[in-house]
Amino acid sequence: MQTVILTRSAEDCAAWAAQLKERGIGSISLPCIHTERIEDQTTRADLHAAITKADWLVFTSPRGVDTVADLYGTELPESTQLAVVGNATGDRAIAQFGRVDFISTGTTAADLGQQLRTALHPEKTGLIVLAIAANASPALQTALQEAGYSVQRIDTYRTVPKTTRTPKHALSKLGGHGVFLASPSAVEGFVNQVNVDCKVPLISIGPTTSAALKRRGLKMARQAQQASLEGLISAFQEQA
Repeated sequence: MQTVILTRSAEDCAAWAAQLKERGIGSISLPCIHTERIEDQTTRADLHAAITKADWLVFTSPRGVDTVADLYGTELPESTQLAVVGNATGDRAIAQFGRVDFISTGTTAADLGQQLRTALHPEKTGLIVLAIAANASPALQTALQEAGYSVQRIDTYRTVPKTTRTPKHALSKLGGHGVFLASPSAVEGFVNQVNVDCKVPLISIGPTTSAALKRRGLKMARQAQQASLEGLISAFQEQA
């Protein structure tokens, strides 16, 4: 069985590991990032003001759901519909808010953006509020705005690279046939945690992650054509 090393947060590694198992691919979880909530008064006030007038509230991860539930509360306006990326985030939204109205069938914010563009109509849709990570790609917001939607982004948490480990893990000892890297933060954390002492293919989810690999002097084996787990799997299988 082919096995890949996952470098997202512990929670996200677990979600991807389950999906990989369904596809007959093994995984090794090596969390290279963690998350920190943004819980200042400005963020709290922005959420309250935005959600009150939002037609849609969008989440791309369970931690975004939890942060909003803590900062705003679990009683959302009935007129505010919820859109999420994937079943794990959907399950968390149901647990916190009692419902979810739109679940992306993909695994990334880009998937959700494309599906919302198809499902909704700008002339019938008011404000869309994105409760996402501070260092998340602007792709979701850009895609919706380019389609004519009114969008407000509120950063509710940030991803932070793991600090340097002493001694570092030897890549040759981890046993993976490839490494999935899904963000520049994951690249930084990976470098801090791992001594790249052998040629294991490094698979990037997209251009910004590929650029981070280049900055750290690491050679990318392949970049995913689609910014998703499926895209990473395809790139991994193509280079094998």
